[in-house]
Amino acid sequence: MVASRAALRLAGPALFLLCSCTPLASEFIQVVNGTGEVITVSVQGHPRPFATLTPNAVTSFDPLDEQCDRPRPDDAMVARTESGTTYTYGPPLCRGKTWNVGR
Repeated sequence: MVASRAALRLAGPALFLLCSCTPLASEFIQVVNGTGEVITVSVQGHPRPFATLTPNAVTSFDPLDEQCDRPRPDDAMVARTESGTTYTYGPPLCRGKTWNVGR
């Protein structure tokens, strides 16, 4: 009994660390590619995409608090297909939402 308590005391912080590091879907914006084409996803005004998604692939974006609470007109995400179609999401950019690009 004493040995199992000691093991639990040692394992407890490790278990907590593993559990506390798992992000919740409510902490991000989920981006789902529903276009049938490969898309690049970027933040408006930033030329470099943060994700390239094949059809039906999913990625997450972690917006700043002010992009939801006090959004600027350019607080948006942009998705571009290989054929040149552009989709825009936002403002605002709030956690816990899903952007189904092309649907």
